[in-house]
Amino acid sequence: MEEKKAFEALSCAKEVVKVLERHHATVNDMERVLGIVKDMVLSSTLVHIE
Repeated sequence: MEEKKAFEALSCAKEVVKVLERHHATVNDMERVLGIVKDMVLSSTLVHIE
């Protein structure tokens, strides 16, 4: 179950990167967005572990 969520989040992050590239986002923009995605993934998996 957790692996599925992590995989979904990863594919979501890949889509986000594609959209950012299409809109000519800067590397800083990409890092900021991926950092948010990472935080969301970590917080959702940590909640389920506890």
